[in-house]
Amino acid sequence: GLQTNAFLTQLYEVRGKWAKPYFMGVFCAKMTSTQRSESANHLLKGYVPPGCPMHLFIRQYEKMQFDGNSEESYQEKRTKLVSLD
Repeated sequence: GLQTNAFLTQLYEVRGKWAKPYFMGVFCAKMTSTQRSESANHLLKGYVPPGCPMHLFIRQYEKMQFDGNSEESYQEKRTKLVSLD
């Protein structure tokens, strides 16, 4: 029954003003938010086993971030070396 809620209706009408800024500067190759979410879930499942305790989840999440940053750094350096040739 929220279709007639004035606040939510107004918020929805101006969604273009508040939703897009959260992803400014983030290249997503025209992926929808659902696709980004599914991609993140797939990546996370590779690091965190189902039903793991919270302390293991945090440790594995940090490892995932570290690995991602390392790969990104490697690719940036590789790109710079290739462009120098």
